[in-house]
Amino acid sequence: MRAAIVTIGCLVTIASLLAVGSATAQPTPRATGVAAATNNSWTELLPTRMPTPRDSVQMAYDPLLHEVVLFGGYAPTIKPLGDTWVFKSGQWRDITKSLVAAPPARWNGGFAYDPQLGALVLFGGRNLDKEFQDTWCFNATGWHLISTSSEPSPRNEIAMAWDPLDHCLLLYGGSSGDNPLGSGKPSKFYNDTWEFSGGNWHQLANSPMGARARTQMVYDPADGYMLLMGGTRHVATTSVIMKDTWSYVNGTWTKLKPVGSPTLLAATGTLAWDPAIDAAVLFGGYLGSTGVYGNATWTYRSDAWTNLTATIPSSPPVRVACGMAFDSASDQLLMFGGSTPAPNYSYYNDLWAFE
Repeated sequence: MRAAIVTIGCLVTIASLLAVGSATAQPTPRATGVAAATNNSWTELLPTRMPTPRDSVQMAYDPLLHEVVLFGGYAPTIKPLGDTWVFKSGQWRDITKSLVAAPPARWNGGFAYDPQLGALVLFGGRNLDKEFQDTWCFNATGWHLISTSSEPSPRNEIAMAWDPLDHCLLLYGGSSGDNPLGSGKPSKFYNDTWEFSGGNWHQLANSPMGARARTQMVYDPADGYMLLMGGTRHVATTSVIMKDTWSYVNGTWTKLKPVGSPTLLAATGTLAWDPAIDAAVLFGGYLGSTGVYGNATWTYRSDAWTNLTATIPSSPPVRVACGMAFDSASDQLLMFGGSTPAPNYSYYNDLWAFE
């Protein structure tokens, strides 16, 4: 039997969470039709306190709390992390010890804001020994475990984002396997699509792009569809980096043919929508088996990818698997952490703003 919803001080039902969410209007998207800016820059921020170095974090913005929330990740000491940090007014704050309940430590879970619940939702992820299939939400009262009657299978490396067209959280793909971590046991990749609405998971049709993980997905209000790019597929015994771009509208996946294509369409790059420039921003990643890692900055809008790297005065160092979220309170796209490749792995805990 799955655990009931855990709350701070009392038992809370999904209905009450939904009531909280429905009472709050969704953030209004900026007007579309304006070309993406070309005079952008990355600036390193220097808060007085920082989370420890890590990659594969779960990081998203909560418009009710007006803060970015960061949970867990993978530590350079080869372990999952289970701490919770919030970023507001230019500073990080560790709230871990103030929480009555929290998800088990993990990395690479799906994490996105659900305006129906008025809360951030976390699904899946993994630790050193297994993948998770639990669903948690985070709001002003802390972490709450949601009991669901159905859910996707245990997995990590998930693409998940809010779909305002269908009024649900959309989840695609992911992977499981290699347990315990580093054992080399075969991994399974998924091509199923799920929606989370009304406090429960509902499976939709499988996707036509095939099973893959490490994809990136975000809603594109300028073009009116869910945008998905890249990822990793298994072909025979080989891991293949995908460089395609897809849209999702009302239950239908469509392969796009955009102008331009990032050479590092990253299996572990990071994609987020930036309403300040009205475009999706992609940073970092690597090019398949070549082991080439990058720190390029690309934007996507109106069916076109644009490489901004040459126009940016300075960029964060090369990395993969960083966290990224748009902080509406400061009107900045924030990027945290990540790592560099073998054999000399480096893990970051720096914070950058894209404006």
